[in-house]
Amino acid sequence: MSVIDWVVESKNRIARDGLVSGLTESSYKFYIGAAGRLDWIASGTPIYERDWDVLIILDACRADLMAQSISDYTFLESFETITSVGSTSEEWMEKNFTETYGREMSETVHVTSNLYSESKLDPNAFAELDEVWRYGWDEELRTIPARAVTDRAIHHGRNSDFDRLIVHYMQPHYPFIPNPDIGSGMRADESEPSVWKQLRDGAVTKGTVWDAYKANLHYVLDDLELLLTNLDAERVIVSADHGNSFGKFGIYGHPGGVPLQCLRTVPWVVTEASDSGEYEPEGKEEAIEQSMNERLSALGYAER
Repeated sequence: MSVIDWVVESKNRIARDGLVSGLTESSYKFYIGAAGRLDWIASGTPIYERDWDVLIILDACRADLMAQSISDYTFLESFETITSVGSTSEEWMEKNFTETYGREMSETVHVTSNLYSESKLDPNAFAELDEVWRYGWDEELRTIPARAVTDRAIHHGRNSDFDRLIVHYMQPHYPFIPNPDIGSGMRADESEPSVWKQLRDGAVTKGTVWDAYKANLHYVLDDLELLLTNLDAERVIVSADHGNSFGKFGIYGHPGGVPLQCLRTVPWVVTEASDSGEYEPEGKEEAIEQSMNERLSALGYAER
Protein backbone atom coordinates (compact mmCIF):
# COMPACT_ATOMS: atom_id res chain seq x y z
CA MET A 1 0.00 0.00 0.00
CA SER A 2 1.36 3.43 -0.96
CA VAL A 3 1.31 6.43 1.39
CA ILE A 4 -1.47 7.99 -0.69
CA ASP A 5 -3.54 4.81 -0.44
CA TRP A 6 -2.96 4.75 3.32
CA VAL A 7 -4.11 8.38 3.67
CA VAL A 8 -7.27 7.76 1.65
CA GLU A 9 -8.05 4.57 3.57
CA SER A 10 -7.41 6.36 6.87
CA LYS A 11 -9.81 9.18 6.00
CA ASN A 12 -12.50 6.68 5.08
CA ARG A 13 -11.90 4.67 8.25
CA ILE A 14 -12.12 7.76 10.49
CA ALA A 15 -15.34 8.84 8.78
CA ARG A 16 -16.79 5.36 9.30
CA ASP A 17 -15.48 4.43 12.77
CA GLY A 18 -14.87 7.78 14.45
CA LEU A 19 -11.68 9.70 15.23
CA VAL A 20 -10.21 7.58 18.03
CA SER A 21 -10.98 4.15 16.57
CA GLY A 22 -10.06 5.25 13.05
CA LEU A 23 -6.71 6.75 14.07
CA THR A 24 -5.85 3.71 16.18
CA GLU A 25 -6.47 1.30 13.33
CA SER A 26 -4.69 3.50 10.76
CA SER A 27 -1.65 3.83 13.02
CA TYR A 28 -1.50 0.05 13.32
CA LYS A 29 -1.72 -0.34 9.54
CA PHE A 30 1.12 2.16 9.10
CA TYR A 31 3.24 0.26 11.64
CA ILE A 32 2.61 -3.04 9.86
CA GLY A 33 3.53 -1.47 6.53
CA ALA A 34 6.81 -0.21 7.94
CA ALA A 35 7.63 -3.62 9.43
CA GLY A 36 6.97 -5.21 6.05
CA ARG A 37 9.85 -3.22 4.54
CA LEU A 38 12.29 -5.41 6.49
CA ASP A 39 11.60 -8.60 4.53
CA TRP A 40 15.15 -8.72 3.15
CA ILE A 41 16.49 -9.61 6.60
CA ALA A 42 15.24 -13.24 6.48
CA SER A 43 15.42 -14.89 3.06
CA GLY A 44 14.31 -18.38 4.12
CA THR A 45 14.74 -21.85 2.65
CA PRO A 46 12.76 -22.83 -0.49
CA ILE A 47 11.01 -26.18 -0.03
CA TYR A 48 12.57 -27.75 -3.13
CA GLU A 49 16.03 -27.16 -1.67
CA ARG A 50 15.29 -29.82 0.95
CA ASP A 51 14.72 -33.57 0.77
CA TRP A 52 11.15 -34.92 0.97
CA ASP A 53 8.72 -37.24 -0.77
CA VAL A 54 5.56 -35.87 0.84
CA LEU A 55 5.39 -32.35 2.26
CA ILE A 56 2.49 -31.64 4.61
CA ILE A 57 1.84 -27.94 5.21
CA LEU A 58 -0.14 -26.85 8.26
CA ASP A 59 -1.25 -23.30 7.58
CA ALA A 60 -0.03 -20.67 10.07
CA CYS A 61 1.50 -23.20 12.48
CA ARG A 62 4.02 -21.64 14.87
CA ALA A 63 7.06 -23.77 15.69
CA ASP A 64 6.55 -23.40 19.44
CA LEU A 65 2.92 -24.45 19.10
CA MET A 66 4.03 -27.64 17.36
CA ALA A 67 6.74 -28.19 19.98
CA GLN A 68 4.07 -28.23 22.69
CA SER A 69 2.34 -31.13 20.91
CA ILE A 70 5.33 -33.44 20.40
CA SER A 71 4.50 -35.65 23.39
CA ASP A 72 0.93 -36.16 22.14
CA TYR A 73 1.81 -37.59 18.71
CA THR A 74 4.55 -40.16 18.09
CA PHE A 75 5.09 -39.02 14.49
CA LEU A 76 6.26 -35.60 15.74
CA GLU A 77 9.31 -36.95 17.57
CA SER A 78 11.85 -35.81 14.97
CA PHE A 79 11.26 -32.08 15.46
CA GLU A 80 13.41 -29.37 13.88
CA THR A 81 12.76 -25.88 12.51
CA ILE A 82 13.60 -23.98 9.32
CA THR A 83 13.09 -20.40 8.16
CA SER A 84 10.15 -19.98 5.79
CA VAL A 85 10.44 -17.81 2.69
CA GLY A 86 7.41 -15.74 3.70
CA SER A 87 5.13 -14.58 6.48
CA THR A 88 1.94 -15.08 4.44
CA SER A 89 0.63 -17.88 2.24
CA GLU A 90 0.89 -15.63 -0.81
CA GLU A 91 4.59 -14.98 -0.20
CA TRP A 92 5.22 -18.64 0.52
CA MET A 93 3.67 -19.62 -2.81
CA GLU A 94 5.34 -16.83 -4.79
CA LYS A 95 8.84 -17.65 -3.53
CA ASN A 96 8.65 -21.45 -3.53
CA PHE A 97 6.93 -22.14 -6.83
CA THR A 98 9.13 -20.33 -9.33
CA GLU A 99 10.65 -21.12 -12.72
CA THR A 100 13.82 -22.18 -10.92
CA TYR A 101 11.97 -25.28 -9.70
CA GLY A 102 9.94 -25.91 -12.85
CA ARG A 103 11.12 -29.50 -13.27
CA GLU A 104 10.41 -30.39 -9.66
CA MET A 105 6.97 -28.79 -9.82
CA SER A 106 6.08 -30.71 -12.98
CA GLU A 107 6.65 -33.93 -11.02
CA THR A 108 4.62 -32.79 -7.99
CA VAL A 109 0.96 -33.38 -7.20
CA HIS A 110 -0.17 -30.40 -5.12
CA VAL A 111 -3.28 -30.82 -2.95
CA THR A 112 -4.21 -27.49 -1.37
CA SER A 113 -7.01 -25.99 0.68
CA ASN A 114 -5.50 -22.50 0.60
CA LEU A 115 -7.56 -20.13 -1.53
CA TYR A 116 -4.55 -18.14 -2.71
CA SER A 117 -3.70 -20.96 -5.08
CA GLU A 118 -6.15 -19.34 -7.51
CA SER A 119 -4.00 -16.24 -7.94
CA LYS A 120 -0.53 -17.55 -7.04
CA LEU A 121 -0.25 -21.03 -8.59
CA ASP A 122 -0.30 -22.13 -12.22
CA PRO A 123 -2.18 -25.45 -12.57
CA ASN A 124 -0.12 -26.28 -15.67
CA ALA A 125 3.12 -26.07 -13.69
CA PHE A 126 2.31 -29.16 -11.61
CA ALA A 127 1.70 -32.80 -12.41
CA GLU A 128 -1.69 -31.98 -10.90
CA LEU A 129 -3.05 -29.11 -8.80
CA ASP A 130 -6.03 -30.24 -6.71
CA GLU A 131 -7.68 -27.15 -5.18
CA VAL A 132 -9.81 -28.68 -2.46
CA TRP A 133 -11.22 -25.30 -1.43
CA ARG A 134 -13.19 -25.18 -4.68
CA TYR A 135 -15.40 -28.10 -3.64
CA GLY A 136 -14.54 -28.90 0.00
CA TRP A 137 -15.61 -25.62 1.63
CA ASP A 138 -17.84 -26.13 4.68
CA GLU A 139 -20.25 -23.23 5.03
CA GLU A 140 -21.05 -24.01 8.66
CA LEU A 141 -17.38 -24.20 9.68
CA ARG A 142 -16.45 -21.28 7.39
CA THR A 143 -13.32 -23.10 6.26
CA ILE A 144 -12.11 -26.31 4.60
CA PRO A 145 -12.21 -29.22 7.07
CA ALA A 146 -9.13 -31.39 7.39
CA ARG A 147 -10.85 -34.59 6.27
CA ALA A 148 -11.60 -33.16 2.83
CA VAL A 149 -7.86 -32.61 2.32
CA THR A 150 -6.89 -35.96 3.81
CA ASP A 151 -9.27 -37.80 1.50
CA ARG A 152 -7.82 -36.16 -1.59
CA ALA A 153 -4.24 -36.78 -0.45
CA ILE A 154 -4.98 -40.48 0.08
CA HIS A 155 -6.70 -40.64 -3.30
CA HIS A 156 -3.69 -39.17 -5.10
CA GLY A 157 -1.28 -41.29 -3.11
CA ARG A 158 -2.99 -44.42 -4.38
CA ASN A 159 -3.96 -43.34 -7.89
CA SER A 160 -1.78 -40.51 -9.23
CA ASP A 161 1.61 -40.66 -10.92
CA PHE A 162 4.05 -38.28 -9.23
CA ASP A 163 7.53 -37.94 -7.79
CA ARG A 164 6.46 -35.70 -4.89
CA LEU A 165 3.24 -34.82 -3.11
CA ILE A 166 2.34 -31.58 -1.30
CA VAL A 167 -0.65 -31.60 1.07
CA HIS A 168 -1.65 -28.13 2.33
CA TYR A 169 -4.18 -28.07 5.19
CA MET A 170 -5.84 -24.81 6.34
CA GLN A 171 -5.51 -25.65 10.04
CA PRO A 172 -4.39 -24.51 12.58
CA HIS A 173 -5.21 -21.21 10.84
CA TYR A 174 -8.32 -19.43 12.14
CA PRO A 175 -11.26 -20.19 12.29
CA PHE A 176 -10.76 -22.60 15.18
CA ILE A 177 -12.96 -25.60 14.44
CA PRO A 178 -13.01 -27.09 17.99
CA ASN A 179 -13.82 -23.62 19.42
CA PRO A 180 -16.25 -22.00 16.96
CA ASP A 181 -17.42 -19.37 19.44
CA ILE A 182 -14.08 -17.56 19.37
CA GLY A 183 -14.50 -14.92 16.69
CA SER A 184 -17.74 -16.62 15.64
CA GLY A 185 -19.31 -13.33 14.56
CA MET A 186 -16.92 -12.95 11.68
CA ARG A 187 -18.62 -12.98 8.30
CA ALA A 188 -18.07 -11.49 4.87
CA ASP A 189 -19.84 -8.26 5.82
CA GLU A 190 -17.09 -7.65 8.42
CA SER A 191 -19.72 -6.73 11.00
CA GLU A 192 -17.44 -8.22 13.66
CA PRO A 193 -13.65 -7.91 13.93
CA SER A 194 -11.34 -10.84 13.31
CA VAL A 195 -10.06 -12.85 16.25
CA TRP A 196 -6.69 -11.08 15.95
CA LYS A 197 -8.27 -7.65 16.17
CA GLN A 198 -10.31 -8.88 19.14
CA LEU A 199 -7.08 -10.00 20.79
CA ARG A 200 -5.37 -6.70 20.01
CA ASP A 201 -8.32 -4.75 21.45
CA GLY A 202 -8.45 -6.91 24.60
CA ALA A 203 -11.87 -8.34 23.80
CA VAL A 204 -10.47 -11.86 24.26
CA THR A 205 -7.48 -13.07 26.29
CA LYS A 206 -4.23 -14.34 24.81
CA GLY A 207 -4.56 -17.58 26.78
CA THR A 208 -8.03 -18.23 25.39
CA VAL A 209 -6.91 -17.71 21.81
CA TRP A 210 -3.74 -19.78 22.29
CA ASP A 211 -5.72 -22.71 23.70
CA ALA A 212 -8.11 -22.54 20.74
CA TYR A 213 -5.18 -22.29 18.33
CA LYS A 214 -3.59 -25.38 19.91
CA ALA A 215 -6.87 -27.31 19.83
CA ASN A 216 -7.14 -26.50 16.13
CA LEU A 217 -3.64 -27.90 15.60
CA HIS A 218 -4.59 -31.10 17.41
CA TYR A 219 -7.70 -31.30 15.24
CA VAL A 220 -5.59 -31.44 12.08
CA LEU A 221 -2.87 -33.62 13.64
CA ASP A 222 -5.53 -36.22 14.41
CA ASP A 223 -6.27 -36.34 10.69
CA LEU A 224 -2.57 -36.59 9.89
CA GLU A 225 -2.48 -39.84 11.84
CA LEU A 226 -5.10 -41.18 9.43
CA LEU A 227 -3.20 -39.88 6.41
CA LEU A 228 0.12 -41.38 7.50
CA THR A 229 -1.43 -44.85 7.84
CA ASN A 230 -3.07 -44.70 4.41
CA LEU A 231 -0.23 -43.36 2.27
CA ASP A 232 3.10 -44.86 1.21
CA ALA A 233 6.07 -42.52 1.53
CA GLU A 234 9.60 -43.01 2.81
CA ARG A 235 10.28 -39.41 3.82
CA VAL A 236 7.33 -37.29 4.96
CA ILE A 237 7.79 -33.74 6.24
CA VAL A 238 5.29 -31.90 8.43
CA SER A 239 5.87 -28.16 8.20
CA ALA A 240 4.09 -24.81 7.78
CA ASP A 241 3.96 -21.94 5.31
CA HIS A 242 4.37 -19.33 8.07
CA GLY A 243 3.66 -18.76 11.76
CA ASN A 244 1.60 -16.21 13.68
CA SER A 245 2.84 -13.14 15.55
CA PHE A 246 0.34 -13.30 18.44
CA GLY A 247 1.08 -9.76 19.60
CA LYS A 248 4.88 -9.88 19.33
CA PHE A 249 6.10 -6.28 19.05
CA GLY A 250 2.48 -5.23 18.81
CA ILE A 251 1.85 -7.25 15.63
CA TYR A 252 -1.07 -9.65 15.32
CA GLY A 253 -1.85 -12.33 12.76
CA HIS A 254 0.68 -12.74 9.96
CA PRO A 255 1.19 -9.58 7.88
CA GLY A 256 3.28 -9.84 4.74
CA GLY A 257 6.99 -9.19 4.52
CA VAL A 258 7.63 -9.17 8.27
CA PRO A 259 10.81 -11.08 9.28
CA LEU A 260 9.86 -11.83 12.89
CA GLN A 261 11.03 -15.22 14.15
CA CYS A 262 7.51 -16.12 15.28
CA LEU A 263 6.32 -15.60 11.70
CA ARG A 264 9.20 -17.08 9.73
CA THR A 265 10.45 -19.95 11.92
CA VAL A 266 8.33 -23.00 11.11
CA PRO A 267 8.34 -26.68 12.12
CA TRP A 268 10.24 -29.26 10.10
CA VAL A 269 9.23 -32.71 11.33
CA VAL A 270 10.58 -35.81 9.58
CA THR A 271 8.40 -38.93 9.62
CA GLU A 272 7.19 -41.67 7.28
CA ALA A 273 3.94 -43.14 5.99
CA SER A 274 2.69 -46.64 5.24
CA ASP A 275 -0.60 -47.49 3.55
CA SER A 276 -2.59 -50.03 5.55
CA GLY A 277 -5.43 -49.83 3.04
CA GLU A 278 -7.92 -49.79 5.91
CA TYR A 279 -9.48 -46.43 5.06
CA GLU A 280 -11.38 -45.60 1.89
CA PRO A 281 -11.58 -41.85 1.20
CA GLU A 282 -14.80 -40.19 0.12
CA GLY A 283 -15.08 -39.10 -3.49
CA LYS A 284 -14.55 -35.58 -4.81
CA GLU A 285 -17.61 -33.36 -4.55
CA GLU A 286 -18.90 -30.80 -7.03
CA ALA A 287 -17.45 -27.29 -6.82
CA ILE A 288 -19.43 -24.85 -4.68
CA GLU A 289 -20.24 -21.44 -6.11
CA GLN A 290 -19.40 -18.70 -3.61
CA SER A 291 -17.65 -15.35 -3.61
CA MET A 292 -13.88 -15.60 -3.12
CA ASN A 293 -14.04 -12.49 -0.92
CA GLU A 294 -16.59 -14.17 1.34
CA ARG A 295 -14.32 -17.15 1.86
CA LEU A 296 -11.19 -15.07 2.43
CA SER A 297 -13.08 -12.94 4.96
CA ALA A 298 -14.25 -16.04 6.81
CA LEU A 299 -10.62 -17.13 7.11
CA GLY A 300 -9.63 -13.79 8.58
CA TYR A 301 -7.78 -12.31 5.61
CA ALA A 302 -9.92 -9.19 5.26
CA GLU A 303 -8.53 -7.66 8.44
CA ARG A 304 -5.08 -9.24 8.69
